[in-house]
Amino acid sequence: MNNFIEITAQEFSGRPFHILEKEWTLITTQDDKKANAMTASWGGFGVLWAKPVLFTFVRPQRYTHLLLERMETYSVAVLDETHRQSLELCGTKSGRDTDKITQCGFSIAYSGGTPYLEQAHTVFICRKIAKYPLEPAGFIDPAIDAQIYPEQDYHDLYIGEVIKILAKKTDERGR
Repeated sequence: MNNFIEITAQEFSGRPFHILEKEWTLITTQDDKKANAMTASWGGFGVLWAKPVLFTFVRPQRYTHLLLERMETYSVAVLDETHRQSLELCGTKSGRDTDKITQCGFSIAYSGGTPYLEQAHTVFICRKIAKYPLEPAGFIDPAIDAQIYPEQDYHDLYIGEVIKILAKKTDERGR
């Protein structure tokens, strides 16, 4: 953690819509053997039940879903544009078949047993506090079901309490 400083949710000055739409994120979790990262460009930041939270969406058939079910915590890393190719790989390959962390040249560090990527500029360490399956009955706009879920492979929504935010240290010139 020596390349990062811990900041509070109130000190976080990131642009959430930019992060999710343009930078994307990597959800990182692990099993007994290895860490796995999955690209996520859907999600949200907010306050729920008087806690700072992140909303993440993962389809049940994803390897990350299996790992999320087994762990109490996970990380969400934000990386800059120089990692776009790796983010695309982590969004299209499965951790069941590929060691995406090694293939992308990422380094894993740990915060209280939770894996995160050292290449990130910001890392959110989250503790799962709720999970809800998305179901077509909940879609007020019926086009969502037809456009996003033609195969009826609905996401699960995970709500993670942000228990720590790590920001990459900058030098005295702000770099």
